[in-house]
Amino acid sequence: MKTEHSIDLYKYFKCTTLDSRDEATNLFAPFFTDCCFTVAHLDFNNIEFISRSFADQFIKEQKSLENIRSLRIEIVNAENAIIEMLQAVRQTYDTHRKGVIDFAIYTLSEPEKIEKYLLAI
Repeated sequence: MKTEHSIDLYKYFKCTTLDSRDEATNLFAPFFTDCCFTVAHLDFNNIEFISRSFADQFIKEQKSLENIRSLRIEIVNAENAIIEMLQAVRQTYDTHRKGVIDFAIYTLSEPEKIEKYLLAI
């Protein structure tokens, strides 16, 4: 069983910039069907720029694969600007739930009970 797979993005897309969500979706599509490996190396050598749209879809696809298939995506030979873009986008995902607290909804009809509840939290 093959455990690792590598894709040279420059050869795959035949360009130095990755601009669209479709490119990210197309990049990850084979990973959803091919279950012969557990690690994917994405080689960003010669890729000079990725757009925020590409980075956003990249992170969505990556998270989906990690959840569905437990596939680990490793980014190889990426310029600092590419890493920074991916990190910036990933942080927006991580902060969406950072301030969210799940709590029960209480209905309190008497002011004393409301006061007691508010003082308790």
